[in-house]
Amino acid sequence: MTYVVEIIFPAVTFLIVFIMFVSGVVMRYVFKSPSTWMYEVSLIAFLWTVNLAVCTSERNEDHIVFSMIYDRCSPRVRNIMRILSNTLMAVILGIALKPSLTYLLRIKGKTSFLRISLIVVFSCYILMFFISTIRFLVRAIEDMQSFKSRTYDQRYNVGEKANLI
Repeated sequence: MTYVVEIIFPAVTFLIVFIMFVSGVVMRYVFKSPSTWMYEVSLIAFLWTVNLAVCTSERNEDHIVFSMIYDRCSPRVRNIMRILSNTLMAVILGIALKPSLTYLLRIKGKTSFLRISLIVVFSCYILMFFISTIRFLVRAIEDMQSFKSRTYDQRYNVGEKANLI
């Protein structure tokens, strides 16, 4: 299920952004009739693409890291650093989830042209917070198990790390 939400859905929404953008340019400059709904759809699809792409980059650990200190530490210290960082991220996102959800549910507006509820438009933030919180929590638990067993190994994304440059 997360594969669909994190990989397939952002790819589809990015395709929608691209198609709407190109169609909007054609409508404006070829047919001399700009289309407001295409612009609105591309903005909404872009918002969903970006927020769900965050989940994809976290899934694969494809985000930017400054690991000069981390790489020089012993496996035990690296394990402790992963536990602390994953726990901290899970706590921060978990704390941010409740007020974000409360705020989202209070939004009453709709988009200007297609009249789509802003709750639907901005619910991608809640989805991103929820998926990320769960992912960081699971990783923290896996790292704690690794620490407890004294292996200190990272159990997630180990196959992909060998392919990195």
